[in-house]
Amino acid sequence: MFVTVIAYPNDMILYAEELKLENVELILEDFDYLQLPCALKEVIEINSDTSVAEAVKIMAQHNILSVPVVDVHAPEDATWIVRYLGIIEYAGIVVWILHQ
Repeated sequence: MFVTVIAYPNDMILYAEELKLENVELILEDFDYLQLPCALKEVIEINSDTSVAEAVKIMAQHNILSVPVVDVHAPEDATWIVRYLGIIEYAGIVVWILHQ
């Protein structure tokens, strides 16, 4: 069995490549989990009617690189697959700006 892995052990970047599942433990063995930032108590979301400029402002205020987009027309009791339209991220915004 194979799995695609991207890992950052000891400040080394391992690019996505096909690895045998048995090797995943070896890769993660040296991974320093204490270096990961603590999870927030709440997920920062933006509404689907939020402008790109406002989305960038929200991400900067919360020091995050991406944010899930919530469909403003979805009912409150909607499942996550209906409620969330996708994710907006800085990299995508930069590419979008470059193509304008």
